[in-house]
Amino acid sequence: MESHFSAETSFHIDGDFNHQVDVNEVLKQPAVNQHLYVCGPNGFMAFIFQTAEKNQWKSDHLHKEHFVANVTESDNSDFHIQIASTGELIPVTAEETITDVLEKHGFSIPISCEQGICGTCLTNIIEGEPEHRDMILTDEERASNKIFTPCCSRSKSKTLILDL
Repeated sequence: MESHFSAETSFHIDGDFNHQVDVNEVLKQPAVNQHLYVCGPNGFMAFIFQTAEKNQWKSDHLHKEHFVANVTESDNSDFHIQIASTGELIPVTAEETITDVLEKHGFSIPISCEQGICGTCLTNIIEGEPEHRDMILTDEERASNKIFTPCCSRSKSKTLILDL
């Protein structure tokens, strides 16, 4: 496999000194349109991103994929979602997900992972403050409160008005 993809792929194997990588060397001086995609354990990804940032990589050129959502237990409370196109106000109980409630009320949102790691269900917010529980949005996207993952996220405000 290594010989077949040698022009496109680099293998870096932990514990094998012939295949270890100098991360600073690999991530120095990124090209203008170059993007970095990383997957793996959280500690590894944090190390790679810190190194990239030290080497002047643009934050919107850094991408990561989690294999499992890093969810912390928190209290779920009841809230409402409002559908902007119809004005319909729909209660969401502590035990329900937003996507489940929407489905029950005839609003189908594409979903895949149901953990906030794929971005399939990204939905626009018109008003309200979501409690982001995803692993896909950037800090800037979360701070904007304009988009969220209804498969796993909740609401900090009493009502979220969705662009549906």
